[in-house]
Amino acid sequence: MKKEIVVLTLVLFGFANIVKAQVPSDSVLFQKKIFGYKFFQNDVRLNLNQLPYIMEENQEAYQLIKKAKSNNTIASIISGTGGFLIGLQLANTLIGGEPNWTLMAVGGGLVVITIPLYTKSFRQSFLAVQKYNEGLGVKSYAPVFHLGICSGGVGFKVNF
Repeated sequence: MKKEIVVLTLVLFGFANIVKAQVPSDSVLFQKKIFGYKFFQNDVRLNLNQLPYIMEENQEAYQLIKKAKSNNTIASIISGTGGFLIGLQLANTLIGGEPNWTLMAVGGGLVVITIPLYTKSFRQSFLAVQKYNEGLGVKSYAPVFHLGICSGGVGFKVNF
């Protein structure tokens, strides 16, 4: 009985590797996180600067990812400036000085303004990956493999 379970487990893990091998290696996968997306190709994490080079052959996806990259850059500069203004006033307070509340409010406003820019950048990058993968004929989500008890007994399930 134990030998049968071990053999069955080895066979199922062998099928899992075959199923993974059928996923096209050129597709870009993404995982949604709290503050955006993480992009992967061939199990290698990609950043927003690397995606335009990958998507050059698909012009629609390329244009979207370039817009996403420029929006992300603008948002990073503005939020960095806002964070600097806030940090400068906090440092001034820590060393015993009087904080300039106007600069603190301007810094906070700059940080708040960047939220829609980051959201737009993430949405554009998401659409760019979808367009790129549609050109390849694959889905953007990685398959999830489950081994366990199913309605008909022990089974192996793949969710896309």
